[in-house]
Amino acid sequence: MFQEEYLIRDRKFNSYNGGEMLFGLPNQQYPELEETKKQIELFDKLYNLYSKVKDTLAKWKDIQWTEIIEEIKNMTDQIEQFSKDCAKLPGVLKSWAAYKELKQEIDDMIEILPMVEGLAKDSIRNRHWDEIIEITKEDIPYQEETFNFDQLMQAPLLKFKDDVEDISERADKELKLEKSLNNDVILFWEDAEIEIKMWKGIDSPCILGGNIQDIQEKLEEHMMLLNQFNAVRHVKPFKPLVVEKMTLISDVSDTVERWLKVQTLWTNLVSVFTTGDIAKQMPTESKMFKKIHAQWLKIMERAAETKNVIKVCTNDLLRNSLGGLQDGLEICQKKLENYLEGKKMVFPRFYFCSNDDLLKILSVGSDPNMV
Repeated sequence: MFQEEYLIRDRKFNSYNGGEMLFGLPNQQYPELEETKKQIELFDKLYNLYSKVKDTLAKWKDIQWTEIIEEIKNMTDQIEQFSKDCAKLPGVLKSWAAYKELKQEIDDMIEILPMVEGLAKDSIRNRHWDEIIEITKEDIPYQEETFNFDQLMQAPLLKFKDDVEDISERADKELKLEKSLNNDVILFWEDAEIEIKMWKGIDSPCILGGNIQDIQEKLEEHMMLLNQFNAVRHVKPFKPLVVEKMTLISDVSDTVERWLKVQTLWTNLVSVFTTGDIAKQMPTESKMFKKIHAQWLKIMERAAETKNVIKVCTNDLLRNSLGGLQDGLEICQKKLENYLEGKKMVFPRFYFCSNDDLLKILSVGSDPNMV
């Protein structure tokens, strides 16, 4: 409206100026008109940028949240360009209220967009949105399919900038922990298998295979990793799961350790009490061992069928049997040690033999050539 009024007066000025020149009259000056022209030119520059910013922000309102991550770079580039254009406006405009309002709107958006980008990342979960809702006291409809940029802008994000940025950064750390927990620990034990192999002519799987040391190392490694997870602040959403896995890994580790102790006892005694003269000379202990031997083979056969480390080591048959097997084997071992000590006392030269060598001698005692 003001520009149209100015143009009317400017045309009149030019017409009067032409008449004055025609009749040789001095040109009449209108300083107010010149000042108005300068003001309108300044206003026009400010208004053009103001219109661009307003139109752009209005378009952004309808951007769906699912599209934000694709649009955020263009949005950031646009708002930074507006900031540069605003800085290039004539200095006299910087005292105008309209300029201050425009600059504030641009500056606010420059601060908001990085927060928006942070909230659009894959690491943001429902729990993080709920935190933001609680902090800002704004009901953000993040679960609705129609959720858009404008609905997020209703929340006073700038007022709680530090809190929102902290939530975004924490979400990244939580995601990293979650991925490591799932990929490095949980998935590994879902597929990890234990090897049960045959041994010394026994025609069924009866001892833990060569990968048992690797399994023990992994158990120790993952226990350390879970302890590290449990010590950090951002473990909170996963703490129950981490504690659960710590308990599981600890129990499996204890089971494997005890299993190996029982296996060592069994391998040391199986040839003594199942073959040779000693088994005949110790009938009570041999009978006891044979029961243990049958139970051991049953456990190992079940483990060979199951294969999965976690399933094997949490199986009630194994866990409930190891204690009794260990106690029985230790009794057999003690009885055998007493038997050997008796033989040494009868024939002192046996003291110069190790128990292993003495067992070999006594096991073939009925065959002089073998002795």
